[in-house]
Amino acid sequence: MAMRDDPKILREIAEQNFSWEDVNPKRFNTNVMLNSNMFCPFHENHSTPAAKAFLDDEKDIIIIWCFTEQRRFSVYDYINLIIVRQWQKFSSVQDYLINRLGEEKFNELYTLAEQDIALGNEALMEQTIEYIDNLYNEHDNVIDFINCLYLEKE
Repeated sequence: MAMRDDPKILREIAEQNFSWEDVNPKRFNTNVMLNSNMFCPFHENHSTPAAKAFLDDEKDIIIIWCFTEQRRFSVYDYINLIIVRQWQKFSSVQDYLINRLGEEKFNELYTLAEQDIALGNEALMEQTIEYIDNLYNEHDNVIDFINCLYLEKE
């Protein structure tokens, strides 16, 4: 199988298909996580809980915020940093996802994500072209248009 290793796509697949309990049921319990501070699973801290879980409403996933590192972690980060890199149970995030989802489902999800990205890029390109067309039509000559476009002068 060809490498399908775009980190943005792998992140999306992991976050939309796995919960914290899915990746480590012995360590994570969503109900407990959302109601209290916790020890951060991404670094050593034994005396004071250094993290808190919260629901990211935009993505509809649970995120862990580490107060020590001042950063957020998702289930993708756990798969990548702990399961793949630290424990070396899989050679890559892609291998983990294929193992857990099956190759056919993984390929389907990856292809859908690629298509979504292509559609998003196409829409962005159309918006950019429309902006440039409108800007050009608002100016009497090319020099004014270029100044406005590149120097942001009206």
